[in-house]
Amino acid sequence: MSKTLGWVERQQFEAQARLFGIRVKNGVVSGRGESGPVAGAHATVESVGELQKRYTATRMLLTGPFALAFKKKRDERQIFLTIIGADDAYTMLIELKGDPKHQSSARQFAARFNSLAGTRAG
Repeated sequence: MSKTLGWVERQQFEAQARLFGIRVKNGVVSGRGESGPVAGAHATVESVGELQKRYTATRMLLTGPFALAFKKKRDERQIFLTIIGADDAYTMLIELKGDPKHQSSARQFAARFNSLAGTRAG
Protein backbone atom coordinates (compact mmCIF):
# COMPACT_ATOMS: atom_id res chain seq x y z
CA MET A 1 0.00 0.00 0.00
CA SER A 2 1.32 3.41 -0.82
CA LYS A 3 2.07 5.98 1.83
CA THR A 4 -0.84 8.14 0.69
CA LEU A 5 -4.41 6.94 0.91
CA GLY A 6 -7.22 7.75 -1.49
CA TRP A 7 -10.21 9.68 -0.19
CA VAL A 8 -12.31 6.54 0.47
CA GLU A 9 -9.41 4.71 2.14
CA ARG A 10 -8.66 7.76 4.29
CA GLN A 11 -12.30 7.93 5.44
CA GLN A 12 -12.25 4.22 6.35
CA PHE A 13 -8.92 4.63 8.14
CA GLU A 14 -10.16 7.62 10.16
CA ALA A 15 -13.39 5.75 11.03
CA GLN A 16 -11.33 2.82 12.34
CA ALA A 17 -9.21 5.22 14.37
CA ARG A 18 -12.34 6.74 15.94
CA LEU A 19 -13.57 3.21 16.77
CA PHE A 20 -10.41 2.77 18.85
CA GLY A 21 -10.69 6.19 20.48
CA ILE A 22 -7.82 7.84 18.63
CA ARG A 23 -7.48 10.45 15.90
CA VAL A 24 -5.06 10.49 12.98
CA LYS A 25 -5.03 13.78 11.12
CA ASN A 26 -2.43 15.90 9.33
CA GLY A 27 0.40 13.52 10.22
CA VAL A 28 -0.39 13.51 13.96
CA VAL A 29 -1.91 10.70 16.01
CA SER A 30 -3.66 11.65 19.25
CA GLY A 31 -5.75 10.00 21.93
CA ARG A 32 -5.59 8.50 25.39
CA GLY A 33 -3.86 11.64 26.63
CA GLU A 34 -0.93 11.24 24.24
CA SER A 35 -0.09 12.67 20.84
CA GLY A 36 2.79 12.69 18.43
CA PRO A 37 3.83 12.44 14.80
CA VAL A 38 2.76 9.46 12.72
CA ALA A 39 6.12 9.43 10.90
CA GLY A 40 8.36 6.72 12.34
CA ALA A 41 5.69 5.39 14.71
CA HIS A 42 4.77 1.70 14.89
CA ALA A 43 1.42 0.01 15.62
CA THR A 44 1.01 -3.59 16.82
CA VAL A 45 -1.93 -5.76 17.85
CA GLU A 46 -1.65 -8.39 20.57
CA SER A 47 -4.18 -10.71 22.15
CA VAL A 48 -4.04 -12.18 25.62
CA GLY A 49 -6.34 -14.78 27.11
CA GLU A 50 -8.15 -17.82 25.84
CA LEU A 51 -11.24 -19.12 24.17
CA GLN A 52 -12.99 -21.54 26.52
CA LYS A 53 -15.43 -24.29 25.59
CA ARG A 54 -17.73 -25.82 28.17
CA TYR A 55 -20.87 -27.90 28.49
CA THR A 56 -24.05 -26.34 29.86
CA ALA A 57 -26.81 -28.10 31.78
CA THR A 58 -29.42 -26.86 29.33
CA ARG A 59 -27.56 -28.35 26.39
CA MET A 60 -27.16 -31.64 28.27
CA LEU A 61 -30.91 -31.80 29.01
CA LEU A 62 -31.99 -30.85 25.50
CA THR A 63 -29.53 -32.89 23.47
CA GLY A 64 -28.47 -35.67 25.82
CA PRO A 65 -25.18 -37.29 24.76
CA PHE A 66 -25.07 -35.03 21.69
CA ALA A 67 -24.23 -32.15 24.04
CA LEU A 68 -20.60 -33.24 23.70
CA ALA A 69 -20.71 -31.93 20.12
CA PHE A 70 -22.36 -28.62 21.10
CA LYS A 71 -20.04 -26.98 23.60
CA LYS A 72 -20.72 -23.38 24.54
CA LYS A 73 -17.86 -21.01 23.68
CA ARG A 74 -16.81 -18.18 25.94
CA ASP A 75 -14.28 -15.69 24.65
CA GLU A 76 -12.04 -14.27 27.39
CA ARG A 77 -9.41 -12.77 25.11
CA GLN A 78 -8.26 -9.20 25.56
CA ILE A 79 -7.00 -7.39 22.49
CA PHE A 80 -4.54 -4.52 22.69
CA LEU A 81 -3.63 -2.01 19.99
CA THR A 82 -0.29 -0.40 20.83
CA ILE A 83 1.13 2.62 19.03
CA ILE A 84 4.70 3.59 19.87
CA GLY A 85 6.15 6.83 18.55
CA ALA A 86 9.54 7.16 16.91
CA ASP A 87 12.32 6.88 19.50
CA ASP A 88 9.66 5.95 22.11
CA ALA A 89 8.46 9.56 22.20
CA TYR A 90 4.96 8.40 23.14
CA THR A 91 3.04 5.17 23.74
CA MET A 92 -0.69 4.55 23.33
CA LEU A 93 -2.14 1.32 24.71
CA ILE A 94 -5.73 0.76 23.68
CA GLU A 95 -7.64 -2.20 25.15
CA LEU A 96 -10.35 -3.56 22.89
CA LYS A 97 -13.12 -5.95 23.81
CA GLY A 98 -12.50 -9.63 23.07
CA ASP A 99 -14.61 -9.69 19.93
CA PRO A 100 -12.74 -11.31 17.01
CA LYS A 101 -14.18 -8.64 14.71
CA HIS A 102 -12.25 -6.02 16.67
CA GLN A 103 -9.03 -7.99 16.31
CA SER A 104 -9.38 -8.16 12.53
CA SER A 105 -10.22 -4.46 12.32
CA ALA A 106 -7.32 -3.58 14.63
CA ARG A 107 -4.87 -5.56 12.49
CA GLN A 108 -6.12 -3.79 9.34
CA PHE A 109 -5.74 -0.44 11.08
CA ALA A 110 -2.22 -1.29 12.28
CA ALA A 111 -1.17 -2.30 8.76
CA ARG A 112 -2.50 0.96 7.30
CA PHE A 113 -1.00 3.00 10.13
CA ASN A 114 2.42 1.37 9.66
CA SER A 115 2.20 2.01 5.93
CA LEU A 116 1.52 5.70 6.54
CA ALA A 117 4.21 5.88 9.21
CA GLY A 118 6.78 4.29 6.93
CA THR A 119 7.42 1.32 9.24
CA ARG A 120 7.01 -2.38 8.72
CA ALA A 121 4.30 -4.28 10.62
CA GLY A 122 5.72 -6.60 13.24
